[in-house]
Amino acid sequence: MEEVIHRQTHTEDERDMGVPLTQELSVDVMLFLPQMEKSYPDEFELMRITGVHPVGDGEPPVNLYTGEKMNEPLDNIGRHNVAVAVAAGIIAEELNMKGDGKEEIGVEDIVTNALLEDVNKSLELMREREAVGALGFGVLNYDEVFTIVAAALRHDTSKALEIMRKLAYETERLKVGAVYDPDAYANVEQVLINHGIDTELARKIKEAGKETGHNSLSSFVELDEDGELRLRDGDYARKIVHLADDMTATTAPGDGEEEKTRYLTPLERMEAQNFRKRYPWMYTEGFGFDREGNVVRVNDVESVPDGVIHAHTFAQWQDWVGRQICAEFKKIIDPNDLAEPGIWMKRFINDMVMLKQAKLERGMS
Repeated sequence: MEEVIHRQTHTEDERDMGVPLTQELSVDVMLFLPQMEKSYPDEFELMRITGVHPVGDGEPPVNLYTGEKMNEPLDNIGRHNVAVAVAAGIIAEELNMKGDGKEEIGVEDIVTNALLEDVNKSLELMREREAVGALGFGVLNYDEVFTIVAAALRHDTSKALEIMRKLAYETERLKVGAVYDPDAYANVEQVLINHGIDTELARKIKEAGKETGHNSLSSFVELDEDGELRLRDGDYARKIVHLADDMTATTAPGDGEEEKTRYLTPLERMEAQNFRKRYPWMYTEGFGFDREGNVVRVNDVESVPDGVIHAHTFAQWQDWVGRQICAEFKKIIDPNDLAEPGIWMKRFINDMVMLKQAKLERGMS
């Protein structure tokens, strides 16, 4: 287990066993936007309040920590939210269709027809699968699928405040260490209220994204009776939102290229988005466990306090948790495929996005 969690990249065998059909697919987020906004108006209102609506007015918001106008708009965050919701919906819909003894229309049938350029047949099969899924016979019911997509849509609603904190810190308007600390996130609600945001809306914004980010990682891990690491059972909704976010790579402003969103493995996403440069603390700070199984935050994994075991960086945990969730879902969705679970999940999401985009481009709801 320790050797696995310390790895830095995918092995060649993993790549050879799971070469994705649409590895370089760039998601056209705007295709999904109209239906998403119609189905989830509350989530889009929260994004509007925090200045991250995917179709902004082009005006940068005011930094709530400094009172000064920011240099750039933050609507790219909203488009990332939509892309994460698309991926979360794909995973949730598939689990919605997995039930005991259910006859299923396999993803491979849809993809095969698409590759043979029989797109109409692929779309017909997709409609049949969606009709089966609407019955709610699977691991997740229809209401849970809706809730998961909603959570994914609002997961980065408060990302604007994180960026604002970072800018305030860089201009010495915020104390050291207050950008990514748990206390900084806990204070978001009060910051919003102080700027005239309704108390209930402020609470929802603060609660958004509890499933994602480095502070959520420890909630997915526990020690077994032998003191070994394992993924916590159940909690599919949180796992789906967490995984979808960790697999959605959206080009950040200032990266020097046109905005692009792709679905990658969690490890590939960290590499593609240069986490080591953008979030260097994720490669030194992390957490471990005491002998009773309680989570212990570690400021430097090279200097671990006595009595703390399984201490790893946030970056290592992010890779490990992502792979464990992928493995769990793959066992339910496609247990016979030999690909490494993370590579398989990337291929699965990309293939389904490709087909959904084709459906939307043809004007089909």
